[in-house]
Amino acid sequence: MWGLWKARNPALFVHKSQIPAQIISSTLAAANESESSSSRPTRRNQLEPQLTKWSPPLSGRLKINTDAASFPDGTSSLGFVIRTETGSVTLAGMKRTQMAGNNTLLEALALRF
Repeated sequence: MWGLWKARNPALFVHKSQIPAQIISSTLAAANESESSSSRPTRRNQLEPQLTKWSPPLSGRLKINTDAASFPDGTSSLGFVIRTETGSVTLAGMKRTQMAGNNTLLEALALRF
């Protein structure tokens, strides 16, 4: 998913697109890398992550969602999306930063750009 998101933003905001085969190839490579790095045994009493469904804001308001990811090289990626009550995207963005930290802090920092 990260590869799709990363390719979407320049195409949307800078009008610079990539060849679809390149996007698919880099996305699959990132997914394989992520899967191989996270294939560690889990504890039996560990809770399974639950999917959270997006809920719209009240009518006439906007909702901001943020996300962040930390990488082993000490860099992070921050992203945000602003949507209306119908789910239409008003604004979205992402950036890579040299900042390292926990994802909760990084998600909060995504609001600053």
